[in-house]
Amino acid sequence: MNAITSIIFSLLASLGFFTLPKVMGLPDPKYLIDKNIPEKSLGMLYGPSGIGKSFVVIDILLSIALGKSWYGHKTVKGAVFYIVGEGGASIKYRLMAWLQNHALEPNDVPIYVRTSPVNLFDSDAVEKFIARLKRIQKQMGVPIRMVAFDTLARCSVGAEENSNTAMGKVIDNCERIQKECDVAVFLVHHTGKTNENTVRGASALYAAMDVVMRLNRAGNGLSLTIEKQKDDEEIASKRLKLVQVPSLNGRTSCVVEYSADCEKLSANNEDLGPNQKLMIEYVDARGEAGVEWGLVRAFMNEAKGGNLHSSACSETKNALIKKGLMIQKENKVISIAQIRSGDQQLAS
Repeated sequence: MNAITSIIFSLLASLGFFTLPKVMGLPDPKYLIDKNIPEKSLGMLYGPSGIGKSFVVIDILLSIALGKSWYGHKTVKGAVFYIVGEGGASIKYRLMAWLQNHALEPNDVPIYVRTSPVNLFDSDAVEKFIARLKRIQKQMGVPIRMVAFDTLARCSVGAEENSNTAMGKVIDNCERIQKECDVAVFLVHHTGKTNENTVRGASALYAAMDVVMRLNRAGNGLSLTIEKQKDDEEIASKRLKLVQVPSLNGRTSCVVEYSADCEKLSANNEDLGPNQKLMIEYVDARGEAGVEWGLVRAFMNEAKGGNLHSSACSETKNALIKKGLMIQKENKVISIAQIRSGDQQLAS
């Protein structure tokens, strides 16, 4: 290597550029939850209002806090922070229900809860939050792994959800927390008003995420899908159910558990292509009455940016029927899982 080349390489390195051999030597991505949530990532869980998103995020947070396997996936143990922007009064019942369901006591579980929102649209408020989090990090004996904000709407007061400019500021502030505190930031958000398979608000929000999880109704349970994953292969949807369990002071709350009732369906879904997964999840979410085929075609075409030919849509439907995951009755298609959950008889 001559002197000029050496100088150029040094200059590029000082600007954060790598040669190709250096790029190949960069470390592989690391995960908080193996193959699900990367370390120090920006992630989101979204779903319809009232579906049980908070119970899922509690399950994620406490699994990380305890280093407990999450549905067969290893976790990296560490402290977690939960910003509860709504329903703060009931959070103790939800947390205790999870602990009691796992035969655990609340002592020495490194989860820290704030029952008032942090405004991610307010840069001054975020700066103060970062300063406090850094002070806490110095005093703690374990690293902080994740900070979750539930919900994004309550933690971004004043931001116009449909504005890419406003949500861009929220994203920038999330990335400040992520980078300055060396943590994963996880947002809980809602679906669109007319489509339970899309994120509500500006497109910039979805585009900025490293990982996106979608929670849908599926029969008498829930389907949790990793819809976006930048650094790993797609994995099968998790079939969950809400279970009512004892909590504090004679009260009950809910926890999420794996649904053995849907185990066979989950296995069938593992070999589905992207269009097949998208369609069956949409039909699943419409309930046991099914959905008109014309609405399914319209949804699929919109989800694919208007580029899905009607013949390709029909091929997807026929493949799902052949796999035994869906049936067609007149002008409607119905998920087999929904029929089973409603104790209906399959009809020709």
